[in-house]
Amino acid sequence: MLDNFNWGGNDDGGNAVATDGESDDEHERLKQSARGKVAGELAKSKKLTPLRRKQYRQAAGNVIEHMSPHALELWHDNFAGINFYPTAEEVNEVAKALKRQAEQDVDSNAFTAAFVDKGGKAHLNGGSDLGDDTERTIRQYYAHEFGHIVDRGGEFSNNPEWQAAWHKEGGDIARAMGKEGSEGPAEGFAHVAMLAWMFRPLAERHFKQCLGFFTQEGLV
Repeated sequence: MLDNFNWGGNDDGGNAVATDGESDDEHERLKQSARGKVAGELAKSKKLTPLRRKQYRQAAGNVIEHMSPHALELWHDNFAGINFYPTAEEVNEVAKALKRQAEQDVDSNAFTAAFVDKGGKAHLNGGSDLGDDTERTIRQYYAHEFGHIVDRGGEFSNNPEWQAAWHKEGGDIARAMGKEGSEGPAEGFAHVAMLAWMFRPLAERHFKQCLGFFTQEGLV
């Protein structure tokens, strides 16, 4: 998903959200509650090995750690569950089956490794198993899909201010992320969410207007 961009760093150095006083306690409560929901959904995923379950839990927890209090509030408000799968192939088959149920055209050449369905439920796996940086890849996938959860119903991606920022900087985002980044403001929002939470210095350098919208809305 992100192989075409020279990151110049990694997501382990992403900025933790700065809060103070009583807000620290509330932010921690939101994070702990989100981790609990993830753990509950993982417990239902009987096909995962213990190692895979631990890997997914850590990846989701790392994303949650970098989300702002308001982003977490929206994540909780919009949360409709998460289905975890051992492989991307299984996620792809579920995505195609849902399209058939909705009587939508199914592109046999398209591959969906992770998505949030119309009901708001996320369908996640371990991203790509290629290369030796799998855990970072999982965090990137999860941050992107958590961005969709925060934006459920187009709460932010339908905002004219976001769309103006997206149209200005979307070409750069598309080149950085691959073709899915050029599909529209909703995909762009999820991409920028991933960057803002996991690669903040990169977002600050290259996507200033988009990041400005996230800052204005309390999402970082």
